Amino acid sequence: MTDQDLVNHPPHYSWLKGCEVIDVIQTDDFLERTPAKYLLRAPFKHMRDMDLRKAQWYVNRLLAIKRGEITPQEIDYVEVANQLSEHDSAVSDAFFAWTLAIKQDDYRHWENVDDYIKRAIELRI
Repeated sequence: MTDQDLVNHPPHYSWLKGCEVIDVIQTDDFLERTPAKYLLRAPFKHMRDMDLRKAQWYVNRLLAIKRGEITPQEIDYVEVANQLSEHDSAVSDAFFAWTLAIKQDDYRHWENVDDYIKRAIELRI
């Protein structure tokens, strides 16, 4: 796999059927802020050129959406959780808790997300 593939369609982001991880998590705010993450850490990483290409990727995606070249997908989070459960049920549970936290915007749901992530970590150590 080339460096360009790792920027545009890394396998750990494109395993979903019918969409990629970016389709699940993107919002204008996310797309506007994520380039800063890559720009701020690029000077301190071994592969800084990859971080710069990732920053550019997010900016280009935001521009494409604003120009109407990409239409954000409606995501069925239950279907995504079901697909994820085929690979890791504990992570799927944490993801499903995350979907509830996003929809409800209640700190108690975020505490559940934290609990499910802790459980997924504990299963690995």
